[in-house]
Amino acid sequence: MNEPLELVLTNLSQGLPAITPSFGAALAEACAVCLEEQGHSQGVEITVSGDFTAKFKLRWEVVTSQMLLC
Repeated sequence: MNEPLELVLTNLSQGLPAITPSFGAALAEACAVCLEEQGHSQGVEITVSGDFTAKFKLRWEVVTSQMLLC
């Protein structure tokens, strides 16, 4: 497998064909909170396998105390 690609979750706020920018921002924030609450650090690697197999390094925004209250 090649070097991991960087996957910046905050980029979801730009939207995708089936995800509005505001929904993408909410998803990115929820992912950031979940990842940090589970003890993951920036750059954690995940492997995706299915129709294709690839490794990704995850990046997300800094989790704030306000985000944790939501």
